Amino acid sequence: MSISEVETIPVATELETSEDELTVALSDGRRISVPLAWFPRLLNATPEERAEFRLLGGGEGIHWPRIDEDISVAGLLRGSRSGSAPRREAHIPRSSAQEFRRRDNDATWHWSPACSMFPNEDYFVRSSTPAGNLCNECVARSQTKTC
Repeated sequence: MSISEVETIPVATELETSEDELTVALSDGRRISVPLAWFPRLLNATPEERAEFRLLGGGEGIHWPRIDEDISVAGLLRGSRSGSAPRREAHIPRSSAQEFRRRDNDATWHWSPACSMFPNEDYFVRSSTPAGNLCNECVARSQTKTC
């Protein structure tokens, strides 16, 4: 009989920011450093605003109240980036033919051909739902079923 080890999810224990980097110390001894450019609100915040944060859920997340930014440790471990606006959970219609597109020079993903910004040339395609920036117009069209 074998005994399985219980997987523990590391939590944040310390946090540092510089002018261009966020560094988070984790309970398992790792340190994660990511560019502040991944989080525009943090990048544009003053050093005083970046210094005012709270650890949430025992360190599962980090919240900056003065700039309304939230980052999860799980997201940092996945390499997730923030959009310039808060991401809303969207009902994204799924079908076997679903296609997500983004322009070569843009980070925003589109899936509604009715979207005014839907890329028709010079774009990347993926069939799985992207973890990154979703188009607000596509989200709205999806919610109102006007895709």
